[in-house]
Amino acid sequence: MSSILTLSFPEVEKRLSQAQKALLFCFSKHQRTNYIDSYFLWYEGDTNLDKIDLESDNYDFELAGIIVDGNLTCKKILNYETDYGVNLIVLGHLNADFIAVGGQQVFVQEDLTVQHLFVGSYNHGNLDVLGDFNCPIVVLDDYDCLVRGEFYGNVLGWGKTIELLHDGETQYVPDGDYDFEDFFDEPYLNAWGSINFSLIVSDIDHDIDVLRKYVLNPETDSITPEIIIESSKSSVFQGMSMDEYVGVYSTQYKSHITDNSMELSILEYDDSFKYSLIGNKVSVFHKNSEDTEFVKLTLGSNVYRKAKRVLLAI
Repeated sequence: MSSILTLSFPEVEKRLSQAQKALLFCFSKHQRTNYIDSYFLWYEGDTNLDKIDLESDNYDFELAGIIVDGNLTCKKILNYETDYGVNLIVLGHLNADFIAVGGQQVFVQEDLTVQHLFVGSYNHGNLDVLGDFNCPIVVLDDYDCLVRGEFYGNVLGWGKTIELLHDGETQYVPDGDYDFEDFFDEPYLNAWGSINFSLIVSDIDHDIDVLRKYVLNPETDSITPEIIIESSKSSVFQGMSMDEYVGVYSTQYKSHITDNSMELSILEYDDSFKYSLIGNKVSVFHKNSEDTEFVKLTLGSNVYRKAKRVLLAI
């Protein structure tokens, strides 16, 4: 078991090489001022933990970060808050089962290996890996990730992807040929394809499998006539013309309702969804910016699941 020291900012500086000081975020001129009265928890040597809690509110205000002077093996590393958190610095290799973090800097001097899932949420935090990054599923929700070695795995995200920095040249890892729906069930997905980060963190924290495989249930997964009728009562569809969309923030809506039929349309960025109810029969269609015509969706498909979330979010 490694010993844990409580060190001031100047004491931490004395223990690091000049190269480490140059690379670590917390030794920039700006952060020197911020952290001068703060302290760090310093784990001496290789460390094996069940969990690392990076939630600032669970510590006193002066804790700036946790530093492991060696390799770190940890089942889960978590932070619910995406605005701020306790920083994590590993001066060796980091091996974890799950990592879900938001508002802090995570620095790994050697390789980072995550066995199941890495989730980074929001742009107040970032991951910096000097070695290789190995992880089968990486989800980046407007979160910065810089890898100076190689990346092995699949990355899905919104707004950001993994940056590879090699010899001063930056390359970007392309998104994998997957959707969030390939890995997550509905509770973990929001209407327009983003993730329910706080629920993912909570369930990992409580040892609930967040990577459950989706299994179709026609009774509960269908878009029913009742759902379309109830959605049509929303103010966004009232008094609209079939020929033009009406915008509400970044989303566009239009409707066409007669005595025996109903058609609702929703447009968000590159995705257009159309919901048709004729008599008691429901049909759902989708078109993206590259399509010339709407395509009918199959119950249980990834896009159908998204279409239902979008409609229920009204």
